[in-house]
Amino acid sequence: MKATLAIVDAELEVVPKEKLGGVKLRASSDALFGKREVILDHVLHADLVRTMPESNRRGRPDILHHALTLAISSIPYRMGDIDVVVHTRNNEAIYFGPKAEIPQNYFEFLRRLGDLYSDGQVECREKRWFIEPKQDLAHIVAKSRAEVRVLLSPGGEVKGLGKLLKGFQENNAIIMFGGFPEGGFKSPVNELADISVSLGPDLLNINAVTAEILRSLPY
Repeated sequence: MKATLAIVDAELEVVPKEKLGGVKLRASSDALFGKREVILDHVLHADLVRTMPESNRRGRPDILHHALTLAISSIPYRMGDIDVVVHTRNNEAIYFGPKAEIPQNYFEFLRRLGDLYSDGQVECREKRWFIEPKQDLAHIVAKSRAEVRVLLSPGGEVKGLGKLLKGFQENNAIIMFGGFPEGGFKSPVNELADISVSLGPDLLNINAVTAEILRSLPY
């Protein structure tokens, strides 16, 4: 099986330049990002986030950091058995080279994302991260050429993910899961999925979901 892990509707976005006028916001952002794009963070920019629609879910690159740190440092990723793609709330797609590295330090991760949004890519060749704008989830799914499309959702059928994936061992698959703290998917995931799976009655954080996917891969 060649699997693509798709982190869907990730709450990742830049702070609009017109919102950077506040002295407190400008000072903290300049210290971290310099003159690069500023990545919205619900703690660093708490005053701004509170004024935004859907403020309960905005500015959560920390969630993405947890998932990417696990997935891209994993043995299946290093062996080329899985790919990882991030789909953001603004319909951007972020892809990673086969030897990409995710900074363990969260603030370094934010700086790297600021560089990514400023330049369209960071690093080069096999370590490259690159971003493609105007890529909705349907386009990402089609680009993966997955023969089996699995959605992890609390509303799905409770079943063992490992046993399910083992049944599709000869197929390419995309495994979609959310990159947001609460609420539902904004993208039409149910229309794009062949199978919707719940990992159990309890809501799991993204660390647990990512770890369960990696544990369940049939290798």
